[in-house]
Amino acid sequence: MDKLTVRQDSQELEQIQPKLGKNRRNFRASLIEWGKSFLQRNADPLRLWLAFRVALFILPVFAGFLIPFSEHNPLPLRYEPANIWFERLVRSWTRWDSGFYTHIANEGYAASYDSGDAHIAFFPLYPHLIRALSVIFTFNHVNRDVFNIAGIFISSVATLFLFVGLYRLARLDYEPEISRRTVLYLMVFPMSFFLLAVYTEALFMALAVWAFWAARTKHWWLAGLLAALGVLTKNQGVLLVAALGFEYLWQIRFNPRKLNWQILSFVLPVLAQAGWMYVNILTYGDGFHYVQSAQRIFARFFAWPTFTMKEATKKFFEERSPGATLPINYNPGYDLDSMLWDYPITLFFFGLGLVALYFVLRKRFQVSYLIFLILCCVQPLFSPNKISLLASMPRYLMIIFPAYILLALIARRWLWLHYLYLSLGFPLLGLFLARYVLNYWVA
Repeated sequence: MDKLTVRQDSQELEQIQPKLGKNRRNFRASLIEWGKSFLQRNADPLRLWLAFRVALFILPVFAGFLIPFSEHNPLPLRYEPANIWFERLVRSWTRWDSGFYTHIANEGYAASYDSGDAHIAFFPLYPHLIRALSVIFTFNHVNRDVFNIAGIFISSVATLFLFVGLYRLARLDYEPEISRRTVLYLMVFPMSFFLLAVYTEALFMALAVWAFWAARTKHWWLAGLLAALGVLTKNQGVLLVAALGFEYLWQIRFNPRKLNWQILSFVLPVLAQAGWMYVNILTYGDGFHYVQSAQRIFARFFAWPTFTMKEATKKFFEERSPGATLPINYNPGYDLDSMLWDYPITLFFFGLGLVALYFVLRKRFQVSYLIFLILCCVQPLFSPNKISLLASMPRYLMIIFPAYILLALIARRWLWLHYLYLSLGFPLLGLFLARYVLNYWVA
């Protein structure tokens, strides 16, 4: 009986094995076919990402040539000769706030002797991803460099997903040329190098773009999950949730009778925000301690946006020597007064807001995009900086992905704006990147 059973089993196995082999071959062929299709459909954003990553990997090596220095204009950064290449190619991407993220990744939110409770002002998802990935990168470097490399890797991959997602999102409404230019205009924006630095901008933008794509294609649970991750990445996450909420109401035409179970997807970002506030309560006894910490440590204060813009206008035009191009008492390096570029870029985005309203009325632009644009423009103006009112404003505004779709729409009508944007964007991107890697303040 046992021999008969074994013989039957072997016969069945001989019959099954060809089928299994055929299934494996079919799966492999399907996977290859899917890969080819993906590369063909996303060739434009993939090429732009590759060019962006390679160019901005090389440029820091030549940063010293772009920012001249002398006895009267010393560089704030001095390279260690033994580590000059590692300094320029890796540590160059970890200036200023990057140190907070790597500190959190290394030690958690424990306060250090020189920064008090400053670390709680930074949201948890990005530094914890760095910590998780650093386990893979534990080769013979000091811990700081392991976390730096992990952060750069995460930002680079997030930028890849951002470029592909932004292209796919624009394709929902516009032709390939508009989608291609949308990604290009983000790539050329003067502050876009922050996407590859150890900062949260790339991760947040990737989550925001794909959350909008999921919402526009009515995958609301995916949108809710991505929005929840966005809430844990950056303080603008709550603005993303608000814009997505408007998108949901717009899809049901604000009719309460059309509410369905998909609205429960918004529970996910609410739980994420509640969880972050609960951590603050357990640690500091106040759910909004992260807000208070940011205001205290980084010289922020509450003000109405009208006051902020009024004072910024006064500072930009009046606190300047006659005929000069730099603010009074300008000190290259650690001087945080970046009003020279903060103010014009802020006005630029507010101007885009007015143009966006025009395109919304013409039904060429999504209303939820306009909501997100307005919220992200106004929110930073409630907490200006005591040293330079609009400090970091260009970096905050860079995350407004609908602005680049809008620029592509405008440039299609007036082609000369396309060339003007590129001719200004490329050199400014190189200049600001050079300033950043040499440890000058940028945004």
